[in-house]
Amino acid sequence: MRDYEAVIILDPRLEEASSKEAIERFTKLVQAKGEVTKVDSWGRRRLAYEINHLSEGFYLVAKFKAEPTLLEELDRLFKIGEEYVRAKIVRIS
Repeated sequence: MRDYEAVIILDPRLEEASSKEAIERFTKLVQAKGEVTKVDSWGRRRLAYEINHLSEGFYLVAKFKAEPTLLEELDRLFKIGEEYVRAKIVRIS
């Protein structure tokens, strides 16, 4: 298993329950084939530039261990889910 870090930006217009559900969907998918080591919520922050007419987003940083095959499933989740504005996953060492 490899170490990864994901920065996820959620739609700030979501209700608290919907954003928690989106976070749970991400963590359950990772836990099915790996392990979530840390989830850090940065809260609402201003975006560097507008994305889909949004100037703010709800930031979430997660560290996890997983096999490389899981990344394709996560990319699919981020593309399908309307609550995800942007997401970037990088491999840590």
